[in-house]
Amino acid sequence: MVVLNNTTKQKLMDGRQVIGGTIQSADPETFRAMAGAGFDFLWIEMQHSPLAYNEVARAILAAM
Repeated sequence: MVVLNNTTKQKLMDGRQVIGGTIQSADPETFRAMAGAGFDFLWIEMQHSPLAYNEVARAILAAM
């Protein structure tokens, strides 16, 4: 069984501050950089950008 630890949710439940970043690019290098930047969460902006689901999925997989 895989146990997932949601550190952002735990911080919020503890009343602590969380910091996030926004990604508006499908560039895998951007995803890698943001993933390693120390944010608690990343917001992938697809509503106001030309990003498509397949581009975002590829970029996320590249950053893992």
